[in-house]
Amino acid sequence: MKKLLAESLQEFLAEEQEVFTGQIETGLTINDVDKKEFLVGLAVEKKKHSDNLAVQKELVIQNLAKNPKYYSEGMKKGMFDDPAAINLYKKYFIDKDEVKESLNEELKDELITILMDKEYKDEPPKERAEIRKYLEGLGEDELDSQLADYRLHGYNKTNEKR
Repeated sequence: MKKLLAESLQEFLAEEQEVFTGQIETGLTINDVDKKEFLVGLAVEKKKHSDNLAVQKELVIQNLAKNPKYYSEGMKKGMFDDPAAINLYKKYFIDKDEVKESLNEELKDELITILMDKEYKDEPPKERAEIRKYLEGLGEDELDSQLADYRLHGYNKTNEKR
């Protein structure tokens, strides 16, 4: 049964017929496009346009003919909001190391902001710019250490006032 279903699906995907009015002939088939882009595209087009698989297939192929990375680039730009499509995109296109690096950059930015707002808030603007540039050149561990020193220093100042 699975074999019959798989063969039927392959035949359907390979068919070239006019599916809807205004359909543009691209000359592409499913074999000519990235399979991951195609699958994400099917999910997007199902949500946006139709439950009809033939219509979804043609819309995806037309979009991929214009731009082979139409759906992955669209996801990065926030053009699509369907949870199923987003999950497929994450599954096929998100590099785990890239996500980790992005989170590390966000943490670093947050540490710099905290230090600038707390420890260096009274510095003149020109010096603040130089300090920020210096802090941006530090690694995450060095920034963490600077923040820990500030917290310890701030705590000591509070105790001295008592």
